[in-house]
Amino acid sequence: MIKTVRLYTLCILSLSSIFSCTDNISESEITTIKLTPNKESHLLLSSIIDSLHILPLETTEQALLSDIRELEYDEGLYFIQNDQDMLIYIFNRNGKFNCKPAKKGQGPGEIRFPQNFALNKIDKEIWLTNNNSFYKYNYAGKYLGNKPYSLAFSDFCIEKNGNIYFYTNKTNNSHIGDGFLTGNITMLSPQGEKKTWFKSKAALQHEPNKSYMSFFTRIPFSEQEDGKITCHYAFCDTIYSIHKDCITPSYVIDFGENKSKIDLDQIPGSDVDEYIHAHPKTVWYAREVLETSNIVRFSYNFGFESYADVYYNKSNGHILEGKPINDLLGGYIKILGKRGNTIIGCIPAIDIQLSDKLSSFISQEKLSELKKITPESNPILIEFTLKDF
Repeated sequence: MIKTVRLYTLCILSLSSIFSCTDNISESEITTIKLTPNKESHLLLSSIIDSLHILPLETTEQALLSDIRELEYDEGLYFIQNDQDMLIYIFNRNGKFNCKPAKKGQGPGEIRFPQNFALNKIDKEIWLTNNNSFYKYNYAGKYLGNKPYSLAFSDFCIEKNGNIYFYTNKTNNSHIGDGFLTGNITMLSPQGEKKTWFKSKAALQHEPNKSYMSFFTRIPFSEQEDGKITCHYAFCDTIYSIHKDCITPSYVIDFGENKSKIDLDQIPGSDVDEYIHAHPKTVWYAREVLETSNIVRFSYNFGFESYADVYYNKSNGHILEGKPINDLLGGYIKILGKRGNTIIGCIPAIDIQLSDKLSSFISQEKLSELKKITPESNPILIEFTLKDF
């Protein structure tokens, strides 16, 4: 069941303490996505997809990937962060390896401690963190210099107007002294203006610079074609939209009676772990949020035992919900991002198990190509669009 609710004065007043964009909020509508969590519900890949594109990534001595940590797409290129060395590998639309912009080392353009990356799509640059600097490279792999910073974050994105948005784990309080990055989303403008949203009481109560067990969202940002950015953070049941220097709520996820009875966002990570183990039926932790012009997609957990994917049709309010079953290629599809209305994920080559059903979605030529894949090959990219539902 889907319903749309209009924010009334009381809600506006409570939200105005969080957002600086009260004018936008007063005009907004929040769509509630009401779920029916059920461990027995399954989503067969073959039954929900309309199209399927399988892209083996070329395996060479210069491009050996253990697993894909993060992926961005622009200008017909896939920018892939390898999970092992944290470096960026660029492949074209045919899966052919182009270049690796950064190398490990201390020479010009070389990097010692890569961690996070994002694309500056306006200037066609790759930004890769190294200690306290953003190292910049163009799409051809040329080093362009660096930009210093003094922050602590888990991921970031660059808005088309130049604002940088940072996402932090829920217990990060390393900047508690200057009031910066004690929340989950923080903005840094080109002029140096700082704003922080969703401050965590748990973080504020901790001693600065001490490590605590934490949880994070692997895909906190999803850029839209109109320049807006869909954002989400761990333990939050609301999905937000970023535009310029405003963050406004767009969707609320309703888990019903299965929702946690306490606010997991406001307690330490170790307490979250203890609570979930004590309440294994709790449905929680919406994550990996992607939004296209057609759908909103995310996942959630049943305790620590199982999980489900959700696809919400924005035009008619229909929902697909259940544990994903890859009955075409075997293995778990790790969702990485999107390209237009196409969802992009990956599967390790070692997990590939070709099904007879594949012939209904791909050509015999592509099927023959897949049969040549070995366990030592690079991960396989999976791109799919959904049937109308």
